[in-house]
Amino acid sequence: MKELNLIKDVANTGSFQELKALVEPVGIYTANASFREKFEDIPDVKSYKDSNNMPGQGKPQEGRYIAACIPCPKEVEEILHKALYRLGR
Repeated sequence: MKELNLIKDVANTGSFQELKALVEPVGIYTANASFREKFEDIPDVKSYKDSNNMPGQGKPQEGRYIAACIPCPKEVEEILHKALYRLGR
């Protein structure tokens, strides 16, 4: 995004929230609340994973399976709304 002149220089010392605020206006979204957080840390996803055996081999297959079994987590729904708004829908 920097090379496309869509964002300015990013300081390595900035907070996650500062970086998130910088890149969201150009269409980069994340459900994470920190640099260390993972998608699997979303409460609904974590709860499902902790209570069920995950079939398949690898995160893409796990993600597909979880997505088919639980409602869309609110954190993901918020991202989808932001993306649709950005696309004018």
